[in-house]
Order: sequence, then C-alpha cells, then structure tokens
Amino acid sequence: MDAAIGASAVPFDQWACVAFSYDSAHIRGYLNGRLDKRDKRNPYYYPGGIYDGQADGGDFTVGGVHRSGEPGNFFKGLLGGLAIYRRALTGDEHYKLASLPKNMGTE
Repeated sequence: MDAAIGASAVPFDQWACVAFSYDSAHIRGYLNGRLDKRDKRNPYYYPGGIYDGQADGGDFTVGGVHRSGEPGNFFKGLLGGLAIYRRALTGDEHYKLASLPKNMGTE
C-alpha cells in the first residue's frame, strides 16, 4: 500500500483536522495543521503520480475505495467539511486552515 501514514493516532470523540497534500514527488499527511512526521512514511516519496484520468477524467471518491475482487477500504466517522485544491498546499497553509474558528460558517 502506498500512503502517507503519520505517527500520531487520530483522537476519538473530538474533532480533528486531517489533511493530505501531494506535490508530484511526496505525499504528506497533516494532523491539526502540523506535518505528522514518521520515518519513511510521512512524508512519503511517491514520484510516479497518483492518477491520470486521461481526457475524460476519472472517478473521484472520498472515504471509500473498492478494488475489484478485494475488500473495500471505507471511512467510518463524521466529516465536518471537505476541501479539494488544484495544488499542494504549503505547511503554513495547512496550519492556517486548521487554526480557523471551529464554528466558522455555522452562524
């Protein structure tokens, strides 16, 4: 399995900001705005590209992957928000996003 895997456990029963970025060379995993470093796993060197959907694009899923003939990999929990960017965010940008007020957009 190719993935960025951090060293910290994601806490239960409280909100956490989990984010990933890919800059065409490394996948990086962030927990609450900070790079969750782990030797050989985060950042994870992956220079081959994630996916090329060709001219027609391809399916994009969040929280679930089903591979033909293999067990699925499905998210179990709650999502409080989702954002997708056309470029890899910097570490500072991840930190700023994770630091936004928790009630933003709910008033």
